Amino acid sequence: MKVSVIISTYNNSEALKKCLWGYSVQESEPFDLIIADDGSRKDEYERIEALCASHEFPTKIVTQEDKGFRKTRILNRAILASKADLLIFSDSDIVPRNDFVSSHARFSKKGFYRTGGSHVNIPESIHRNLKKEDVCNGNLFDWKWLAEQGASDKKYRDRLAAEGVMVAVKNLLSWRSNAFAGCNASVWREDILRVNGFEEKIEAVGADDLEIGIRLARAGVKGRRYSYSHVCVHLDHPRPYWDVEKVKQNRDLIRSQKKLGATKAMIGISEAKG
Repeated sequence: MKVSVIISTYNNSEALKKCLWGYSVQESEPFDLIIADDGSRKDEYERIEALCASHEFPTKIVTQEDKGFRKTRILNRAILASKADLLIFSDSDIVPRNDFVSSHARFSKKGFYRTGGSHVNIPESIHRNLKKEDVCNGNLFDWKWLAEQGASDKKYRDRLAAEGVMVAVKNLLSWRSNAFAGCNASVWREDILRVNGFEEKIEAVGADDLEIGIRLARAGVKGRRYSYSHVCVHLDHPRPYWDVEKVKQNRDLIRSQKKLGATKAMIGISEAKG
């Protein structure tokens, strides 16, 4: 089985650097990386190229002109650029634990998509000066180390300390359907092609991942949430781009598609091929 990790990014090479540290110490499961760049500035794009060249794992960059938020569009083009059987989706501000890829791959099953659920947010006061060794030796995923740095959110201990049978128990207790998390989800390529990929009519942050999860489920691809297995952390940051009105528009689109019983994106991978 071939695995591709598709990482979306936009003018965020500093976070991507730390993200790639996490992928540099993944367990033995072979994979390649596809960086889906939504039109970063020239200097940022050059940094992305340099970062990718500094790592040994196969990496491809897919980019497009900056015309505002078009994450769904670049993700569709990244899917087309991949030849893998299993696609794992994440973001440049998400740092994976060393078993992230193998956990998605080990339990993958056609006709299902898997998601790691909500964020474990690491405050900027900690990740601003994060060192490579703290990612590579696992400190960043140790709740005790995080507490020593001043991060005392009980979610850290709950999510990061689970081991053995408790992982399965907690996964079961946190289960919910149709919860496709764009920062931490995997799906078989043939399944995402079945629904024509991501909906490019969504042109703002908010609910773009929810939308594809709903369509996948409607097409018979069932969602499974494993918040305690696919462990990663989010390098938290301000969100000046968040637009409540545009999020509402996205949700209105989802509702209209639901009424129609739609399974395929109106503008998606088929159109990207043209």
